[in-house]
Amino acid sequence: MMTRTNPPADNVYSPENRQDVGATKTKIKRKASNRKFINVMISITAVLFAVLLWWVAAKWIVDSEIILPTPGQVIDKFLVLAVTTSGEQSLWLNLSISVMRVLAGWGLGLVVGVTIGIAMANSRYILFALDPLLEAGRAIPPLAFAPLVLVWFGIGETSKIVLLFFAAFPIFAISTTAAILRVDVSLKRTALTLGASRSFMLRAVTIPSVLPEIFVAMRVASAIVWTTLVAAELLAASQGLGFMIMKAGRFLDTATIFVGIIMIGIAAYIIDRIIRIIEHKLVPWKGKG
Repeated sequence: MMTRTNPPADNVYSPENRQDVGATKTKIKRKASNRKFINVMISITAVLFAVLLWWVAAKWIVDSEIILPTPGQVIDKFLVLAVTTSGEQSLWLNLSISVMRVLAGWGLGLVVGVTIGIAMANSRYILFALDPLLEAGRAIPPLAFAPLVLVWFGIGETSKIVLLFFAAFPIFAISTTAAILRVDVSLKRTALTLGASRSFMLRAVTIPSVLPEIFVAMRVASAIVWTTLVAAELLAASQGLGFMIMKAGRFLDTATIFVGIIMIGIAAYIIDRIIRIIEHKLVPWKGKG
């Protein structure tokens, strides 16, 4: 009686299969690299096209250096300000002071806002007590607090940082509260059923679920703090990009105004990219679910 034999299964660890897997990984990496390159080129093209439109408008439509300087005139002004060392006109000193103010107000809002958000999410009494105040306060423009802040904290650095804090704090508090309350209850129950402690559940369930929302809040708050910067530096400031812009406006120095605006945009973009890089390292699972 003849016995039926099955053909030997392919060895998945054979050199040929390992070679195929390696080739597939290489193709995937090459496609990802090409996609990144295309995205970068699209961004660069968009910026160059915007500059071209700016040049056409300044050269052929407006034709007034006071109303709209050309990109070349703005670059010339940038080069002059970049080598200036005097306090009020030093571009790099003003930039560094503005960045420090933004980071101080934004960082304070992050720490206090996340702390208050955690407390609100874990206590319905705190939630019902603070939620109406935060929702109402979020609708008030930070600039409305400027006169009060000036009266309360004087004309020093504290008043400017507090105003930036008012811009960032509600975003962090509300986002943290909402993120914690949206954590899947079944995950919590499963962890508790398996005997997980509260500290372990915080590390393994709550924080991974909340981190993506926190990073979104960080980016949104960063942008809002930068938009509040000019108002903050109107509070008897003698340095900073906002002060430089307002002073240039009094003398109709439009090129300097453009330099200040562009530097704010570049600084804000760099901070946003840093937040995205940190988010990618700490929350690698985001967008892969």
